[in-house]
Formats: sequence, C-alpha cells, structure tokens
Amino acid sequence: MSIIKTASNKSPKHSLSWTIFILVCGFTLTFTGLHFYNTEKLIQEQAAYEERLEHVTLAMESQFVDAMYGIRGAIALDTSLGQVGANQFRDYVGALNLDEDFKGVRAFGAIERISPKGKADTYPVKFVEPQHAQAGQAGLDLGADPITREAIERAVASGKPTLSGVINLQQDGHSSPGFFYLVPVFNKPSIPSTPVARRAALKVIFYAQMDARFFYSQN
Repeated sequence: MSIIKTASNKSPKHSLSWTIFILVCGFTLTFTGLHFYNTEKLIQEQAAYEERLEHVTLAMESQFVDAMYGIRGAIALDTSLGQVGANQFRDYVGALNLDEDFKGVRAFGAIERISPKGKADTYPVKFVEPQHAQAGQAGLDLGADPITREAIERAVASGKPTLSGVINLQQDGHSSPGFFYLVPVFNKPSIPSTPVARRAALKVIFYAQMDARFFYSQN
C-alpha cells in the first residue's frame, strides 16, 4: 500500500516537470526561431539600404563632377576673354547638352557682388542660362535669401566650391527643392591666402543650379 501511494504521489510531479520542461523547450525554440528570422530580415533590410545608399552616393558624385565640369568651362572662358559677357556665356551653355550630359543641373549662372557704401553687400545674378527656363532670375539678389547668402559668403571666405542648403527654386512657373553649387573666381593668378584677401579679390561666382528631385529619384 505504501509503495503504491508513494508511486502515485511522484507521478504527478514527474508529469508536471516534464510538461514544464517541454513548454520551456518549446518557448526557447520559438524565441530562437523568431530571433533568427528577425536577424535575417534585419540583415536583408540593411543590405538593401546600403545598396540604395551606394546608388544615391554614386549618382550625387556623378552629378557634382558634371556640374564642376560645366563650371570649369565657364571659368576657362572667363579667363581667356578677361571677362565673359552675356552673349558668350549664352553660347557656351547653349553648346552644352544639359538634358543628357548634366542630369539634375537646371542651369549655369554667374553672380556678381555689389558693395553699396554703408549698406550690406548684394549678390545679384549676372547671367543665367538657359534663360527661358529661369525667367526673372537675372538680376535677382541671391543674397536676399539667408540660406543662399550664407553659402555665397562661405564660398568667398574659403575660396572653395561650396554647396548651399536646400531652397525652393523657381523654373517654368513651378517651385521645387534644389540648391546652388558655387565656385568663386578671384582677380589673382592664385587663390588669395586669407578670407579678407579673398573677399577683396573676388571677381565673380559661377554656379550650377541643381534639382534636388534628381537625388530623390535615385533612391
């Protein structure tokens, strides 16, 4: 009797222990499976993101190389002529195949600095081409916009190619996000060594007007 009683007392405990053990194993396997699935999914998403990022980066690098190529041509023309005029600049940009060879570049232009006595400098657009797509931009003071002004003054102070922040650009009566890629040119054979000297020797600032939507479309 005592043996049967003892056995009957142990049996539920062993059953419960095995039940708990099986449940724990099941939860562990389920958690491990979910963790593995989530890790694999995360790795795939990370790889896809890196691939998109690389694609966008290459597109950006290509666009800036193209923009700089166009600006360098304008600088070379200005140097050879002493000072490029509106007609020469129009002919130069007109010879470029913007739609095919300069994707994302809306226009090329030049900015001059005017320093009225006792007033802040202004930075009107001297030339911009193609003019038909940039109606009303010639003569516009880009220094009136704080984002563009900061970029212009930073370009002059550094003497280096400079990218503006994103602004709203007008083209063919429509507004869209974009920015300016600015390259200062000085009245010196070499770039002056200090910001003050660079500001004093500024001749003109050539720029590429770039469409930010081109970058978004590469994503």
